[in-house]
Order: sequence, then structure tokens, then C-alpha cells
Amino acid sequence: MSENSKTLDHTNEGDYGGNISLYKENGVFDWDIWQETLLLGSYYYVYPFSNIVGGYLAKRFGVKLVSGMSMLFSSILTILIPLIANSGFGMFVAARILLGTLQGPIAPSVHSAIGQWIPPLERSAAVAIVSSGNSMGPLLTFPVAGIIADQLGWEAVFYTTGGVALLCSLLWFAIIHDLPCDHPRISEEEKSYIEKAMESSQEA
Repeated sequence: MSENSKTLDHTNEGDYGGNISLYKENGVFDWDIWQETLLLGSYYYVYPFSNIVGGYLAKRFGVKLVSGMSMLFSSILTILIPLIANSGFGMFVAARILLGTLQGPIAPSVHSAIGQWIPPLERSAAVAIVSSGNSMGPLLTFPVAGIIADQLGWEAVFYTTGGVALLCSLLWFAIIHDLPCDHPRISEEEKSYIEKAMESSQEA
């Protein structure tokens, strides 16, 4: 089967009347709709449970370590996806499950960081900004990924996104700190403001 080969399928759509020509585009993998559904859904099989575990781990070991390791291993796995996909469908599904497991702790870790860094009166805005990233990420990535896949091949999408995520994870370890009192680059004024706001909220 050639890459991006197309077959013409004439089907009668009774609801609309007449014959409509539908083009079916086949990629490099000969998967049916059930396999595709399984593959797409497998990311979420363990993800909800790793959310719960991630919250505990963030509290136990700190946001920096938990989120950083999640991003680091997720980025490496993403870079390896083309190799894994070519190794077999079962391997690809297992990799998707593992990817969801690795990324599950990130969301609760971020909210833990908000609780440790953001004064109570500013937390609603912080949560809104962070949550908007869940929409902005796909909004920016999907069209770019389409261009990359069209120009360089589908594998390049995983190499690019995985490489960017790997860089971000390394930057995360370099600049992120668990608590304001541990951060060497914020001003004493800002540090004092955060700590006093936290103390006031605990006393209230």
C-alpha cells in the first residue's frame, strides 16, 4: 500500500439525495475503525487514575520533580512513537497507555503549585490562565502539525513535538522551584507578599 493512496468510493446518501463521491485516504498503516478508536482512547485508560496518584506524589515529592519527570519521560516516549508504531499495533497501544499514565500527574501538580505560589485572591485568575492553556495548546499545535506532516512526513510531527517538550522539561528543571522561599531569583518583596498572603488565608 502506497503512502497517502486514495480510493474513490461512490455511496448513496439517501438523506441528502443523489450520489456523493467520497474519497478515502489511506495512510501507511492498514488499521480499521475499531483499531483507530482503540488507539485514540487508550491514552485515557489509566490517565484518570494517574491524576489521583499524581496529586499525592506532588505533595510528597514536590511539583518540580513530579511534573518535570512526567514531561521528561513523556517527551522521550513521544520521540520514540514512530519507531514504536512501526513495531506493531499492540506496541503502539501500550505506548499510548504509558503516555497517558506519564502525563496524568501533570494537571494535579500544576494545581498544587498554584496552591503554594498564588495568593488566595489571585487563584481564580491563575486557574483560568492555566486552564486556557489546555485549549491554546491544541489550537496552535494542530495546524502546525498538519503542515509538518504534509511537508516532512507524519514521523516529523512526533520528533518536533517531542523535541520541544524535551527542551521545555529541561528548562523546567532549571528554572522551577517548589516554594517561594526556595526560589533564588524572586525579590524579597514578592516573596514576603506571597508568604504573608498565605499566612493570612490559613488564619482566616
